[in-house]
Amino acid sequence: MRPNWELKQCCNHEQVVFLVTVSVCTVVILAVCLDFSQVLS
Repeated sequence: MRPNWELKQCCNHEQVVFLVTVSVCTVVILAVCLDFSQVLS
């Protein structure tokens, strides 16, 4: 069962930008934390 992305395209552009920004920030923070944990160990 595939999600119907066509319905999502009527959403706010700002909402999409917000979700993408949060996702990118989360990945960057995780990468930095992993780098610090490797440096400290």
